[in-house]
Amino acid sequence: MSPEAVIAALVEDRLARRRPGDPPLILGLCGAQGSGKSTIAARLAARVERSAVLSLDDLYLTRAERQRLAREVHPLFATRGVPGTHDVALGVATIAALARGEAVPLPRFDKAIDDRAPPSVWPCAPEGCELLIFEGWCVGARPQDEVELVAPLNALEAAEDSQGIWRRHVNAALASDYPRLFAPIDTLVLMVPPQWSTVLRWRTEQEEALRRMHGAGAGMMDDAQLARFVSHYERLTRHIWSEMPGRADLCLKLAADGDMTGGAMPIRLHPSSMCRERDGPKHRKGKAGSAQLLKAIGKGPMTKPARPVRTRPRGTGGGAPAALVDGPESSSPKRSSPLWARTSFMAVTTACRRHA
Repeated sequence: MSPEAVIAALVEDRLARRRPGDPPLILGLCGAQGSGKSTIAARLAARVERSAVLSLDDLYLTRAERQRLAREVHPLFATRGVPGTHDVALGVATIAALARGEAVPLPRFDKAIDDRAPPSVWPCAPEGCELLIFEGWCVGARPQDEVELVAPLNALEAAEDSQGIWRRHVNAALASDYPRLFAPIDTLVLMVPPQWSTVLRWRTEQEEALRRMHGAGAGMMDDAQLARFVSHYERLTRHIWSEMPGRADLCLKLAADGDMTGGAMPIRLHPSSMCRERDGPKHRKGKAGSAQLLKAIGKGPMTKPARPVRTRPRGTGGGAPAALVDGPESSSPKRSSPLWARTSFMAVTTACRRHA
Protein backbone atom coordinates (compact mmCIF):
# COMPACT_ATOMS: atom_id res chain seq x y z
CA MET A 1 0.00 0.00 0.00
CA SER A 2 1.24 3.47 -0.80
CA PRO A 3 1.72 6.18 1.84
CA GLU A 4 -0.63 8.37 -0.18
CA ALA A 5 -3.51 5.90 0.19
CA VAL A 6 -3.17 5.70 3.97
CA ILE A 7 -2.81 9.47 4.41
CA ALA A 8 -5.78 10.04 2.08
CA ALA A 9 -7.91 7.74 4.23
CA LEU A 10 -6.91 9.66 7.34
CA VAL A 11 -7.73 12.99 5.67
CA GLU A 12 -11.11 11.68 4.49
CA ASP A 13 -11.87 10.57 8.04
CA ARG A 14 -11.01 14.01 9.43
CA LEU A 15 -12.97 15.88 6.75
CA ALA A 16 -16.04 13.73 7.41
CA ARG A 17 -16.12 15.17 10.93
CA ARG A 18 -16.20 18.78 9.78
CA ARG A 19 -19.37 20.82 9.83
CA PRO A 20 -20.29 23.78 7.62
CA GLY A 21 -18.47 26.88 8.80
CA ASP A 22 -15.65 24.98 10.51
CA PRO A 23 -12.09 26.21 9.89
CA PRO A 24 -10.05 24.13 7.44
CA LEU A 25 -8.45 20.89 8.47
CA ILE A 26 -4.72 21.60 8.68
CA LEU A 27 -2.62 18.56 7.87
CA GLY A 28 1.04 18.74 8.80
CA LEU A 29 3.11 16.48 6.54
CA CYS A 30 6.67 15.93 7.73
CA GLY A 31 9.24 13.96 5.74
CA ALA A 32 12.93 14.06 4.93
CA GLN A 33 14.19 15.29 1.59
CA GLY A 34 13.16 13.07 -1.28
CA SER A 35 10.49 11.21 0.72
CA GLY A 36 7.73 12.23 -1.70
CA LYS A 37 5.84 14.59 0.59
CA SER A 38 5.41 17.30 -2.05
CA THR A 39 3.99 14.82 -4.56
CA ILE A 40 1.67 13.34 -1.96
CA ALA A 41 0.54 16.82 -0.90
CA ALA A 42 -0.33 17.77 -4.48
CA ARG A 43 -2.27 14.56 -5.05
CA LEU A 44 -4.15 14.90 -1.78
CA ALA A 45 -5.09 18.46 -2.68
CA ALA A 46 -6.42 17.27 -6.04
CA ARG A 47 -8.88 15.04 -4.18
CA VAL A 48 -10.48 17.95 -2.28
CA GLU A 49 -12.06 20.79 -4.26
CA ARG A 50 -11.43 23.58 -1.75
CA SER A 51 -7.91 22.78 -0.68
CA ALA A 52 -4.49 24.39 -0.65
CA VAL A 53 -0.85 23.37 -0.22
CA LEU A 54 1.67 25.44 1.70
CA SER A 55 5.27 24.27 1.68
CA LEU A 56 7.73 25.24 4.37
CA ASP A 57 10.18 25.78 1.50
CA ASP A 58 7.99 28.61 0.22
CA LEU A 59 8.43 30.52 3.48
CA TYR A 60 12.17 31.10 3.16
CA LEU A 61 13.53 34.50 4.00
CA THR A 62 14.61 36.53 1.00
CA ARG A 63 18.11 36.04 -0.31
CA ALA A 64 19.20 39.40 1.10
CA GLU A 65 17.82 38.53 4.55
CA ARG A 66 19.62 35.18 4.59
CA GLN A 67 22.88 36.74 3.45
CA ARG A 68 22.63 39.21 6.33
CA LEU A 69 21.99 36.29 8.70
CA ALA A 70 25.09 34.55 7.37
CA ARG A 71 27.19 37.66 7.93
CA GLU A 72 25.88 38.53 11.37
CA VAL A 73 25.30 35.10 12.96
CA HIS A 74 27.09 32.29 11.11
CA PRO A 75 28.17 31.56 7.50
CA LEU A 76 26.23 28.29 7.40
CA PHE A 77 23.01 30.32 7.29
CA ALA A 78 23.86 31.09 3.68
CA THR A 79 22.27 27.70 2.97
CA ARG A 80 18.51 27.89 3.22
CA GLY A 81 16.39 25.28 4.95
CA VAL A 82 17.08 25.06 8.67
CA PRO A 83 14.96 26.82 11.30
CA GLY A 84 15.96 30.46 11.37
CA THR A 85 15.90 30.78 7.56
CA HIS A 86 12.11 31.01 7.25
CA ASP A 87 9.76 33.99 7.43
CA VAL A 88 7.70 32.65 10.32
CA ALA A 89 5.51 35.76 10.51
CA LEU A 90 4.54 35.32 6.85
CA GLY A 91 3.57 31.71 7.45
CA VAL A 92 1.59 32.51 10.59
CA ALA A 93 -0.33 35.30 8.82
CA THR A 94 -1.06 33.10 5.80
CA ILE A 95 -2.41 30.21 7.89
CA ALA A 96 -4.45 32.59 10.07
CA ALA A 97 -6.10 34.10 6.99
CA LEU A 98 -6.92 30.63 5.68
CA ALA A 99 -8.44 29.73 9.05
CA ARG A 100 -10.71 32.77 8.72
CA GLY A 101 -11.92 31.44 5.38
CA GLU A 102 -10.23 34.11 3.28
CA ALA A 103 -9.01 33.65 -0.27
CA VAL A 104 -5.39 34.30 0.64
CA PRO A 105 -2.32 34.36 -1.65
CA LEU A 106 0.07 31.48 -0.95
CA PRO A 107 3.77 32.47 -0.84
CA ARG A 108 6.09 30.90 -3.37
CA PHE A 109 9.88 30.65 -3.41
CA ASP A 110 11.82 30.44 -6.67
CA LYS A 111 14.75 28.09 -6.12
CA ALA A 112 16.12 28.89 -9.55
CA ILE A 113 16.99 32.39 -8.36
CA ASP A 114 17.29 31.45 -4.67
CA ASP A 115 14.79 34.14 -3.71
CA ARG A 116 11.12 34.68 -2.98
CA ALA A 117 8.93 34.85 -6.05
CA PRO A 118 7.09 38.15 -6.58
CA PRO A 119 3.60 38.22 -5.02
CA SER A 120 2.10 38.74 -8.46
CA VAL A 121 2.75 35.07 -9.28
CA TRP A 122 1.58 33.59 -5.97
CA PRO A 123 -1.44 31.29 -6.35
CA CYS A 124 -4.52 32.02 -4.30
CA ALA A 125 -6.11 29.60 -1.88
CA PRO A 126 -9.88 29.23 -2.35
CA GLU A 127 -12.30 31.08 -0.13
CA GLY A 128 -13.69 28.77 2.52
CA CYS A 129 -10.79 26.37 2.21
CA GLU A 130 -11.59 22.94 3.70
CA LEU A 131 -8.10 21.41 3.71
CA LEU A 132 -4.67 22.98 4.07
CA ILE A 133 -1.70 20.67 3.60
CA PHE A 134 1.35 22.15 5.28
CA GLU A 135 4.36 20.12 4.19
CA GLY A 136 8.05 20.35 4.90
CA TRP A 137 11.09 18.46 6.09
CA CYS A 138 10.77 19.73 9.69
CA VAL A 139 7.08 20.63 9.94
CA GLY A 140 5.96 20.05 13.52
CA ALA A 141 9.52 19.63 14.84
CA ARG A 142 10.48 20.40 18.43
CA PRO A 143 13.89 21.63 19.69
CA GLN A 144 16.62 19.46 21.12
CA ASP A 145 17.82 19.59 24.70
CA GLU A 146 20.93 21.71 25.23
CA VAL A 147 23.05 18.69 26.12
CA GLU A 148 22.38 17.19 22.68
CA LEU A 149 23.97 20.20 20.99
CA VAL A 150 27.40 19.90 22.58
CA ALA A 151 29.12 17.43 20.25
CA PRO A 152 29.21 17.86 16.45
CA LEU A 153 27.04 15.33 14.66
CA ASN A 154 28.81 15.12 11.29
CA ALA A 155 31.82 16.37 9.37
CA LEU A 156 30.10 19.63 8.41
CA GLU A 157 29.46 20.58 12.03
CA ALA A 158 32.92 19.48 13.13
CA ALA A 159 34.67 21.53 10.47
CA GLU A 160 32.41 24.58 10.12
CA ASP A 161 30.51 24.81 13.43
CA SER A 162 33.07 23.58 15.93
CA GLN A 163 31.84 26.03 18.59
CA GLY A 164 28.20 25.14 18.05
CA ILE A 165 27.06 28.68 17.24
CA TRP A 166 25.05 27.69 14.16
CA ARG A 167 23.32 24.64 15.62
CA ARG A 168 22.43 26.49 18.83
CA HIS A 169 20.94 29.37 16.87
CA VAL A 170 18.92 26.90 14.79
CA ASN A 171 17.66 25.20 17.94
CA ALA A 172 16.82 28.52 19.62
CA ALA A 173 14.81 29.62 16.59
CA LEU A 174 12.93 26.32 16.60
CA ALA A 175 12.14 26.76 20.29
CA SER A 176 11.09 30.41 20.19
CA ASP A 177 9.64 31.19 16.77
CA TYR A 178 8.31 28.00 15.21
CA PRO A 179 5.78 26.83 17.83
CA ARG A 180 3.33 29.51 16.68
CA LEU A 181 3.83 28.39 13.07
CA PHE A 182 3.13 24.74 13.88
CA ALA A 183 0.44 25.32 16.52
CA PRO A 184 -2.53 25.37 14.09
CA ILE A 185 -1.75 21.85 12.83
CA ASP A 186 -4.69 19.54 13.51
CA THR A 187 -3.23 16.28 12.24
CA LEU A 188 0.47 15.50 12.06
CA VAL A 189 1.83 12.82 9.72
CA LEU A 190 5.46 11.67 9.73
CA MET A 191 7.14 9.65 6.97
CA VAL A 192 10.35 7.90 8.05
CA PRO A 193 12.87 6.41 5.58
CA PRO A 194 14.93 3.32 6.40
CA GLN A 195 18.10 5.22 7.34
CA TRP A 196 20.00 8.46 6.83
CA SER A 197 21.92 7.19 3.79
CA THR A 198 18.56 6.74 2.04
CA VAL A 199 17.93 10.47 2.33
CA LEU A 200 21.15 11.26 0.48
CA ARG A 201 20.33 8.70 -2.21
CA TRP A 202 16.84 10.10 -2.71
CA ARG A 203 18.19 13.66 -2.92
CA THR A 204 20.84 12.51 -5.42
CA GLU A 205 18.13 10.95 -7.56
CA GLN A 206 16.24 14.23 -7.51
CA GLU A 207 19.34 16.11 -8.61
CA GLU A 208 20.00 13.62 -11.43
CA ALA A 209 16.46 14.11 -12.67
CA LEU A 210 17.00 17.88 -12.69
CA ARG A 211 20.21 17.45 -14.65
CA ARG A 212 18.38 15.40 -17.28
CA MET A 213 15.71 18.07 -17.55
CA HIS A 214 17.83 21.23 -17.45
CA GLY A 215 21.41 20.12 -18.04
CA ALA A 216 24.39 20.52 -15.72
CA GLY A 217 24.14 24.27 -15.34
CA ALA A 218 23.77 26.83 -12.60
CA GLY A 219 22.09 25.55 -9.49
CA MET A 220 23.04 21.91 -10.11
CA MET A 221 25.18 20.15 -7.47
CA ASP A 222 27.68 17.34 -7.85
CA ASP A 223 27.82 14.39 -5.43
CA ALA A 224 30.22 16.08 -2.99
CA GLN A 225 28.13 19.24 -2.89
CA LEU A 226 24.99 17.20 -2.32
CA ALA A 227 26.57 15.33 0.59
CA ARG A 228 27.54 18.62 2.20
CA PHE A 229 24.11 20.11 1.47
CA VAL A 230 22.08 17.37 3.17
CA SER A 231 24.46 17.47 6.15
CA HIS A 232 22.84 20.76 7.13
CA TYR A 233 19.62 18.85 7.89
CA GLU A 234 20.99 15.65 9.41
CA ARG A 235 20.90 16.73 13.05
CA LEU A 236 17.28 17.85 13.16
CA THR A 237 16.12 15.05 10.86
CA ARG A 238 17.54 12.39 13.19
CA HIS A 239 16.01 14.20 16.18
CA ILE A 240 12.62 14.18 14.44
CA TRP A 241 12.91 10.44 13.81
CA SER A 242 13.58 9.79 17.48
CA GLU A 243 11.11 12.28 18.99
CA MET A 244 8.11 12.73 16.69
CA PRO A 245 6.83 9.15 16.24
CA GLY A 246 5.50 9.07 19.79
CA ARG A 247 3.20 12.04 19.23
CA ALA A 248 2.44 12.13 15.49
CA ASP A 249 -1.10 11.16 14.55
CA LEU A 250 0.25 8.86 11.86
CA CYS A 251 3.77 7.53 11.39
CA LEU A 252 4.67 5.74 8.16
CA LYS A 253 7.85 3.70 7.83
CA LEU A 254 9.02 3.92 4.23
CA ALA A 255 11.00 1.39 2.25
CA ALA A 256 14.02 2.38 0.18
CA ASP A 257 11.76 2.79 -2.87
CA GLY A 258 9.56 5.30 -1.03
CA ASP A 259 6.66 2.88 -0.56
CA MET A 260 5.63 1.56 2.84
CA THR A 261 7.57 -1.28 4.38
CA GLY A 262 5.92 -4.66 4.66
CA GLY A 263 5.62 -6.73 7.78
CA ALA A 264 3.56 -6.42 10.92
CA MET A 265 4.08 -2.76 11.77
CA PRO A 266 4.28 -0.49 8.71
CA ILE A 267 2.15 2.20 10.34
CA ARG A 268 1.54 3.67 13.75
CA LEU A 269 -1.68 5.56 14.38
CA HIS A 270 -1.91 7.55 17.60
CA PRO A 271 -4.93 6.31 19.59
CA SER A 272 -6.19 9.81 20.29
CA SER A 273 -6.54 10.25 16.52
CA MET A 274 -9.45 7.82 16.63
CA CYS A 275 -10.97 8.36 20.08
CA ARG A 276 -14.51 9.63 20.26
CA GLU A 277 -13.46 11.48 23.42
CA ARG A 278 -11.21 13.67 21.28
CA ASP A 279 -14.17 14.83 19.20
CA GLY A 280 -15.08 18.39 20.10
CA PRO A 281 -18.31 20.10 19.10
CA LYS A 282 -16.96 20.69 15.61
CA HIS A 283 -16.59 16.93 14.98
CA ARG A 284 -19.28 14.41 14.18
CA LYS A 285 -19.69 11.45 16.46
CA GLY A 286 -19.59 8.00 14.96
CA LYS A 287 -17.39 5.19 13.80
CA ALA A 288 -17.83 5.22 10.05
CA GLY A 289 -14.83 7.38 9.15
CA SER A 290 -12.39 5.60 11.45
CA ALA A 291 -13.65 2.20 10.33
CA GLN A 292 -12.99 3.23 6.76
CA LEU A 293 -9.52 4.39 7.72
CA LEU A 294 -8.67 1.08 9.35
CA LYS A 295 -10.09 -0.78 6.38
CA ALA A 296 -7.59 1.08 4.20
CA ILE A 297 -4.76 0.20 6.56
CA GLY A 298 -5.69 -3.43 7.20
CA LYS A 299 -6.50 -5.39 10.33
CA GLY A 300 -4.06 -7.07 12.63
CA PRO A 301 -3.07 -7.55 16.24
CA MET A 302 -3.09 -4.68 18.69
CA THR A 303 -0.15 -3.72 20.86
CA LYS A 304 -1.33 -2.66 24.31
CA PRO A 305 -0.55 0.99 25.09
CA ALA A 306 2.39 1.36 27.44
CA ARG A 307 0.77 4.19 29.38
CA PRO A 308 -2.46 6.21 29.47
CA VAL A 309 -3.27 8.11 26.29
CA ARG A 310 -4.82 11.54 26.77
CA THR A 311 -6.76 13.63 24.35
CA ARG A 312 -5.11 16.86 23.30
CA PRO A 313 -6.26 20.28 22.13
CA ARG A 314 -5.84 21.48 18.59
CA GLY A 315 -2.30 22.34 17.61
CA THR A 316 -0.31 20.61 20.33
CA GLY A 317 0.84 17.81 18.06
CA GLY A 318 0.60 15.31 20.90
CA GLY A 319 -0.51 15.80 24.47
CA ALA A 320 1.11 12.81 26.13
CA PRO A 321 4.89 12.60 26.47
CA ALA A 322 6.48 11.12 23.37
CA ALA A 323 6.88 7.37 23.42
CA LEU A 324 10.32 6.17 22.36
CA VAL A 325 10.36 3.77 19.43
CA ASP A 326 13.03 2.28 17.23
CA GLY A 327 14.17 4.96 14.81
CA PRO A 328 16.27 4.51 11.69
CA GLU A 329 19.70 3.09 12.44
CA SER A 330 18.75 2.74 16.11
CA SER A 331 20.59 0.15 18.14
CA SER A 332 18.51 0.60 21.30
CA PRO A 333 15.76 -1.89 22.15
CA LYS A 334 12.26 -0.90 21.11
CA ARG A 335 10.11 0.64 23.79
CA SER A 336 6.37 0.44 23.46
CA SER A 337 4.69 3.08 21.34
CA PRO A 338 1.06 3.91 22.17
CA LEU A 339 -0.65 1.85 19.50
CA TRP A 340 0.06 0.35 16.11
CA ALA A 341 -2.68 0.89 13.58
CA ARG A 342 -3.06 -2.65 12.27
CA THR A 343 -6.07 -3.37 14.45
CA SER A 344 -9.83 -3.20 14.41
CA PHE A 345 -11.82 -0.07 15.14
CA MET A 346 -13.44 -1.63 18.19
CA ALA A 347 -10.05 -2.48 19.69
CA VAL A 348 -8.86 1.06 19.16
CA THR A 349 -11.92 2.75 20.61
CA THR A 350 -11.87 0.38 23.56
CA ALA A 351 -8.23 1.24 24.24
CA CYS A 352 -9.05 4.93 23.96
CA ARG A 353 -11.88 4.74 26.44
CA ARG A 354 -9.79 2.69 28.81
CA HIS A 355 -6.84 5.08 28.78
CA ALA A 356 -8.43 8.48 28.17
